[in-house]
Amino acid sequence: MSSYKKDVSAAGLILGGLILFPLLLIPAFFLDGFVVTKLWNWFVMNQFDTIHMHYALGLGLSILVGFMARSFIYKPKETDQEIVLLLNFLYLGPLFTLLIGWIVQHWV
Repeated sequence: MSSYKKDVSAAGLILGGLILFPLLLIPAFFLDGFVVTKLWNWFVMNQFDTIHMHYALGLGLSILVGFMARSFIYKPKETDQEIVLLLNFLYLGPLFTLLIGWIVQHWV
């Protein structure tokens, strides 16, 4: 494969990752927030006589816990696709988490 084709395919992978990453992650954030809110209100609120959790607080708590508890095992290899995945995880993941958290904290 020529160098030009490798560059074009790497650029396509990066662009695809930049587009697909938010499209896949945004619904996951909202689903996680919904689940945390429901579980809190079903189990924790009655058991420990705490406040009723509204959706925005559940979403923020889900983002915080998910960000703090995530793990990633990276096995170095030389393929472009794995490098793009690593860059997405290391840089875009935390920045996107921060952006969503910033938006949610204005909603609470």
